Amino acid sequence: TGNEASSNGGAIAAFGSDTTISGTFDGNRVYNENGGAIYLHQGGTLENISLTNNTAQDGAAVYSAAGALTVDAATVTGNNAMAGSVVTSVGDKTIVRNSSLNNNTASGSVVNAPNGELFLISATVAENNGVAGTDVVGANVSIVSSTIAEADKDEVLVQASGDVQIANSIIVGSEAETTVVNAGGDIDGAYSVLGQVASVGRFNNEYDTVTMDQSYADVFGKNTVNSNGLISLPSGSPAAEGVWTAVDTDSDSEAYGSVYYTTRPEGMWTQGYNPNRMSWNLLDAGYVGGRGDISSSATVSAGNAGGRYPSMGASWNLSWAPDFGPGLNSDFINPSWNGVGWNNYDIYNVVSDNLLANPGFLLNFRSETAFGGSWSYDFIHTFDDRYSTMGQFSVTLGRFDLGFVPSGETYISVNVNGSTSDDFTRYSTTPYLSDGTPLIPEELESMNPETAPASDGAFDVPEGLEEKIMSYLGRAEIFKNDFDKALDQLLALNV
Repeated sequence: TGNEASSNGGAIAAFGSDTTISGTFDGNRVYNENGGAIYLHQGGTLENISLTNNTAQDGAAVYSAAGALTVDAATVTGNNAMAGSVVTSVGDKTIVRNSSLNNNTASGSVVNAPNGELFLISATVAENNGVAGTDVVGANVSIVSSTIAEADKDEVLVQASGDVQIANSIIVGSEAETTVVNAGGDIDGAYSVLGQVASVGRFNNEYDTVTMDQSYADVFGKNTVNSNGLISLPSGSPAAEGVWTAVDTDSDSEAYGSVYYTTRPEGMWTQGYNPNRMSWNLLDAGYVGGRGDISSSATVSAGNAGGRYPSMGASWNLSWAPDFGPGLNSDFINPSWNGVGWNNYDIYNVVSDNLLANPGFLLNFRSETAFGGSWSYDFIHTFDDRYSTMGQFSVTLGRFDLGFVPSGETYISVNVNGSTSDDFTRYSTTPYLSDGTPLIPEELESMNPETAPASDGAFDVPEGLEEKIMSYLGRAEIFKNDFDKALDQLLALNV
């Protein structure tokens, strides 16, 4: 604290190639050169570190002259770069992760990495009103689960001479019309909220999941950087619901620089919503498979502020949960939650519209009793005759998210040929009556357009009455081809 130097490195000048530094660096100064707190001649790692109120010509907080620089779990605030940037990395790889860079002053930028790859992962760059230039400058820039936001700046916030990748991130300025990203190459984005973008190449809004034309106020309201260096999202923010991401920052990996993200589900039960259960995509390539199909060198990024589910940006402060549909509760698919017993007929109660599934995982439900050898065949025959002819049908004990079977309970996952196409969404109606009563198999099949027979001379039944009639007929074991008996039963009803 309070050190002064005339040449590089106000507090530390390190010339080795394998340097790791932690601690608090406050009020250090270099008068004529670079690295107000720390100067790294061949790169290194700064972790669990506070860099505050330091001053230099360039690299007010840190200047890395070569190699790879990693800044992890850092607070970078109140620094002043008189003729350059707050964090300057001239090497071939720069990683800023789980860090907040706010309220700094510079004639240049907040982060300047003009060569190689720059990765911002779960990072916040905000409220740097005293920075005259662009907040983030790099060659190829990947912004993942990060927030770059300036409420009082109507200018470019990210400048790249090459390509820009953006996933699950927020990049907004003071106005919705502000061009916040400018790239000399392509821009690829997914599940992000931005202002405007400009590129010499193309802009790929993958799966149309990037929300454009947003300002700081649209996303954060009146919220500002808090004591943790984060900007909390208000309820209703367009960035409230995000996805999991992963980045391969291993320069020796064949997938170096790859950014992965999950598909946000609709109709998924809450307990099942985790990165191990989701479908994963490679940015600019699309669907790749499950968690095991992404690069083994890719690390799944987590947000800050303790949110259970991901929001866009660095702060996962909201307690939102994904929607879950009929037959699903907040823990897992469990028919007995609805007061029904376990038998082949009741299996229909676990069918849900838009049930999301990964390869090798189609249906997960709880059984409180053991199942016999004929159970599997009875299930597939009752559920749908076409599954009984399939070459593969497996019932496997164990929960994928826990890795073991909890005491006293049996968890069963069902796999039909490992195909995501067999996710039961062909059932166009809910497996419940309007009063919540589960349908029996004949009722559900009668609503399935693939199996329901065409009828001649059909007549309209008043709304709400048809399902009650069909339910009554089914429960009395009356089938459509026994019209006379059905009519007798109907006449006996007081409808």
